[in-house]
Amino acid sequence: MVFGCTGLAARKRLNVRLAGVISVKESDSIRLEDIDPKGRALVLNRGNGGIRAENPELLLWDPARRAFTQRITPDWGHAAWAEWVPGVDRDPRSIKAIDQEGDMLGAFGYNLTFIGPQKTLRKILCAPDLKDPSSPYTDQRAQRTLPWGYMHGAVIARYQYGGLVAAAFNFGKRPRVFLLRPPWKAPYASWRMDRFVKALAWSPDGKTLAVLYSNVYDNDFKFIMPWRGGQPWPTLPDVDLIDIKTGKTRLKFFSGDMETSIVFSPEGKSIYCAGYDGPTTMRRYVIRQFSASNGKLLREFKKPGLRLKGNLAVSPDGRYLVADANSTRWSLGLIFNDVYGYDRRFRFVILDTATGKVVFKHQQKVGDTTLTLLPTFAFSPDGKYLYVDPHLHELGSPEIQVYSLTESH
Repeated sequence: MVFGCTGLAARKRLNVRLAGVISVKESDSIRLEDIDPKGRALVLNRGNGGIRAENPELLLWDPARRAFTQRITPDWGHAAWAEWVPGVDRDPRSIKAIDQEGDMLGAFGYNLTFIGPQKTLRKILCAPDLKDPSSPYTDQRAQRTLPWGYMHGAVIARYQYGGLVAAAFNFGKRPRVFLLRPPWKAPYASWRMDRFVKALAWSPDGKTLAVLYSNVYDNDFKFIMPWRGGQPWPTLPDVDLIDIKTGKTRLKFFSGDMETSIVFSPEGKSIYCAGYDGPTTMRRYVIRQFSASNGKLLREFKKPGLRLKGNLAVSPDGRYLVADANSTRWSLGLIFNDVYGYDRRFRFVILDTATGKVVFKHQQKVGDTTLTLLPTFAFSPDGKYLYVDPHLHELGSPEIQVYSLTESH
C-alpha cells in the first residue's frame, strides 16, 4: 500500500509505504528499543512472559532483508547483571545500540548493564547511593501509578553519531545524570539534577544535553495535585540545556505543559516538545518548537481533531515530524482513560516542519481492549524508513510497523 501527499508546489511529494511488519512467532510481547547505527531495529522479545519474562532476547531486524539478522540471548539469570528496585517492575528499560560493533547498554534496576556482541554482560553501577532506601522516587510509588505521574526509574539517550551515552537515574537521594564513553566501564562525569528526569536528548554536535523534568513534581520531589487551590500545574522551568564539558546549565525554559518527550532538530537550532494527556487546563494538544539558543517559543503545531501528544521523532533531514495523534479526551471520572480514544483507534501523523501541514495520517482500529502505552517512533539514520511501535502487545498481537519513505516531484 502506497500513500502520497503533497506540501507546497516547490516541495517534493512524500510517499509513504508500509514496507513490513516486525513480529515474532509465538511471542505476545515485543518492544522497539532503538535503531542501531546501521539502521536496524533493536527489538526486545519477551516471549510470553510479559514484563516479568525471565529470559528475554534481543533481536536485530534488517529493513533491506526484511528479516532478523541477529539474535542475542544473554545469560540473564546471572546474579551480577541486575539488582532490582523495590516497587519497580522487573523489566529492562531503555536498551540502546551504542556503536557499530553491536555493543548495547541497558538500564536494569539500580545499574546499567553493558551487553557485548558475544552475549557478555557487565554491570556498571554508576553510584552507590542509587540504592539508598530513602529515595524520593520510591517514596512516590503511589503517585507513579497515575498516568500523568508515571516516570521511569532510569532513562538513557545515546549520541546519534556514537561514542557518548547519557543516563539519568531517578533513584537515590537525588536524581543524577551520568555520562559514559568507551570502553563503557564507568561514568566519566555526573551531575545532580533539580527534579525527577522525564527525558533526555543530545544536540547534533554532541556538546549539549537537554534534560526534560517531570512537571508534576516540585523541587522537593513532592507530587503536585492538579488544580490545587484552583490553579493548574505551576510553570516551573522544566527544560535544562547542559554544557557537557562544564556540567553547567546554559539555558532554562518552560516547555508550556507537562511534557513527556524532547528532541533536537537535526541542525541543532531548535527543540521540539510534546506531552501526555491529563487533567490540566494548559494542555492544548500541540507540539511546541523552541529556540535552542534562547528558549523562546517559535511555533506551535496544532491540528483540529488531532490531539498531538506523546512521543516524537524528527527525520534526519529535519523536514518531517512524526507524532501520536489519537483522539482521546480527558475525563476526571475515568482516571485510566483509553490512550487511543473512545473510538478505539491507533492514529499517528507526519507533519511537514516548514508548512505545519499533515502530509500523512495513519489510523487503525485496535479492538475493544484499553491500551495504556503511548506509541514509539524512530527514523532510520538515512531517513528511508520510519519504525512505529503501537504497543499492540496489550491486545495479544504485538507488531512493529515499518514504513518506507521516498520523495518525488
